Amino acid sequence: MSAPESQFDVSTKSTRADLESLLNRFGDASDVFLKQDTYPVAKVHGRNKLIMERRLQQNEMRSLLTAAYKDNVNGYDMVMGKARSLDFVYEGVDGQRYRVAVARDMQTETSGPSATFRRIKPDPWTLKEADTPDDLVYVSRTQRSGLILVTGPTGSGKSATLSSLLRDHVERENSSCILRTIEDPVEFVYGHVAAPTAVVDQLQVGTSVDSFSDGIRAHLRMAPTHMLVGEVRDAETAQAAIWAAQSGHLVYATMHPNTIPELFDYWSKFFPQAMRAVMIYNLATTLKYVVCQHLVPTIDGKRIPVRECLDFTKLGGAGSIAQEIASNADRVFQLMREKVKIYGLPMRESALSLIQQGKVRQEDVITYLMSG
Repeated sequence: MSAPESQFDVSTKSTRADLESLLNRFGDASDVFLKQDTYPVAKVHGRNKLIMERRLQQNEMRSLLTAAYKDNVNGYDMVMGKARSLDFVYEGVDGQRYRVAVARDMQTETSGPSATFRRIKPDPWTLKEADTPDDLVYVSRTQRSGLILVTGPTGSGKSATLSSLLRDHVERENSSCILRTIEDPVEFVYGHVAAPTAVVDQLQVGTSVDSFSDGIRAHLRMAPTHMLVGEVRDAETAQAAIWAAQSGHLVYATMHPNTIPELFDYWSKFFPQAMRAVMIYNLATTLKYVVCQHLVPTIDGKRIPVRECLDFTKLGGAGSIAQEIASNADRVFQLMREKVKIYGLPMRESALSLIQQGKVRQEDVITYLMSG
């Protein structure tokens, strides 16, 4: 499908209807990218497609961001001023929700803001839709405390995988799940699919609480059985997540390492040198399962996760693996690579399986894993 010509009159102020026309140009787009003086682009199954064949002008970008931002506040001026970046959820007239990230482009002094609209699936994913690994589902269902991590680059389907696990808890008949989430911003709304007996509360950083760590502390006073931490991004959040997991709650969270061996180095760098050994030990004693994933294009034009997995409940007990890590502090990366190879599913084996099943091309897997 070729890109359309100009979709709205440049001489008039862009409206919410104009924004909707851009967002809905490709119904199966995962992301829409809008930027001043640049062609609007949509990402469809991992491929970029032009939305229209001309560049967005400054007055259009200003009006589009004003239409998108909450309470009709001028998001353009906020980003160009002190805010410099914004993260929020936009809900379209059809109820479709988007996670929106806006930041000021600094290529030139006159560059304007760049906005990414990421489409949010109306309901949390099911286990089947997310193709969630069976052993991860088993751990999620049988463990009562600890930490389950889903890691990978931005846009790798981490939220989809986690949402399938949480939906599995809340929608079960006569569910006793008390789910508390802390997100930035709130993505999937679990109340839509929850059983009447399940309890769901979702906090948003910047609106409900000031930080992820504040949200964790607030939720711990509300008797949760399961907690979702949208992203572990700093030392305070990392410590609070460990504290919650060690105090009898099953905590789910995301991070950005591309492989399991990278996780411990990534985690340790949140902390000063003197604390790193202790915090790695605490992480090792708390982890129940880690899955690292990337999305690669399939032969039929869609996308599928390539995953590296390790079930920490199979490593001889939390104390055992923690002691082993503590005794090999100078070779944690190599140690975890060995553990994944012996007890888990390495990324390479996951990719080879998809290639052998005829679902993906070898060159696509190599390209996407290298770029991730």
